Parts: sequence; structure tokens; C-alpha cells
Amino acid sequence: MLSYSHYVAVNQMLTSLFQVYNMKDVPDAEPLPHIPVVEMFSEYEEEDQLPQFPPNVVNWIKNAIPQPVMLPAGYIEALSKAQQAQVLSPSPESLKGDEDSQNSK
Repeated sequence: MLSYSHYVAVNQMLTSLFQVYNMKDVPDAEPLPHIPVVEMFSEYEEEDQLPQFPPNVVNWIKNAIPQPVMLPAGYIEALSKAQQAQVLSPSPESLKGDEDSQNSK
């Protein structure tokens, strides 16, 4: 890294070698034509470009994100076996009440 004194010395050397003029001060200067710059790629160059992510990373991301499944209108979700068992079996509180009534007899 250059120190400030080195920077000053280099700057002085460059200003002594080169002279900087404003374009309006140079009488014989011709204005630069307007040249539009267009960057084009041929098919060959497009094939040489590397993908942003390797294919295995892209596949991993696709498989990691759950894909939504469209359900038909009016679809009713079927209860799982655990949910069916909950619906069919009585609650523990209701069983306690039955035991108390049987014990009192």
C-alpha cells in the first residue's frame, strides 16, 4: 500500500508528464461521434457460460420445497385412522363418570 508521500510523488510525476485540457479549450479537437455500444452473444458463447448453481443444487432445492397439490372443488379430507379412533372412542371424562356410577351401586 502506498503512503501519502508516495501518492503525492506519483501524482506530481504524472502531472509533469501529462497535461489535461478541457475539450472546449482545445481548438482543433473534434467531438467524438455517438457510437452506441451493443453487447451481443452468439449461440456458441451462450453455451460456454457456466450455470449459476450446479444442477445437483438446483435439484436439491426443487425437492426440498413441497409442491402444492391442487384439489378438486368440493373435496372433503378423509380422516386418518388416529382421527377416526378419537371420534369413535369416548372421552376419558365420560368414562370416569360411568365408573363412579358403577362404584356407587
